[in-house]
Amino acid sequence: TQTIYRGARTQLDRSLKDRKWSAFPQSGRYHKLPPAIIADIDETLLDNSAFQARMVARDINWDAAAWTEWCKEAKAEPIPGALEFLKYAASRGVTVFYVTNRKHGEEEDATRRNLAKFGFPWRDDIDVLLTAGENNWTSDKQPRREFVARSFRVLLLFGDDFNDFIPAHVSLDQRAALEKQHAAHWGTKWFLIPNPTYGSWEAALAGFDRSLSRERVVERKYESLRK
Repeated sequence: TQTIYRGARTQLDRSLKDRKWSAFPQSGRYHKLPPAIIADIDETLLDNSAFQARMVARDINWDAAAWTEWCKEAKAEPIPGALEFLKYAASRGVTVFYVTNRKHGEEEDATRRNLAKFGFPWRDDIDVLLTAGENNWTSDKQPRREFVARSFRVLLLFGDDFNDFIPAHVSLDQRAALEKQHAAHWGTKWFLIPNPTYGSWEAALAGFDRSLSRERVVERKYESLRK
């Protein structure tokens, strides 16, 4: 991850020099807008592997209540390279927007404390922590990216999931096609932090069928590996 964030620093410098640069479709006089970065939080900026270890120890795949309790503990550590990069971006006058599917309310308050504990860049004059449930936003992050892009020139996007860049509720074949369609963005304007633990790729493998048993989901994963 340090290599990814070091590479992003070079691209940030380039984007600040090029007023037409944008990591998100923007039109009109967007080059006049102040610069911003949009970043996911979990497994992109904060490491939740300790929570995942708890789930393994309990032989649980996912538990929403346990996740909320983990968020409230505010114990997630920074992903290597993330904090240093964002501090550098802030020093260059770039606003950081944290677009997360942590829930509006108690998870949001705890997340703010977790980020503040390590000194992640912040602004008190505007809302930079955009959570699921806030302003009727769903887990689809596209409307939040559009929200930021109305007032800022979006320089770079960071995330560990397809949904951090483009809508992810699509089939495996569609995901592959979209990955190729946006090939020029990966590693230049879009920075993907690898996450083999969880993500929308799991839902895509399951055909977005929430009724599947845990065992059947695992079977789907093995079937995919054999292709």
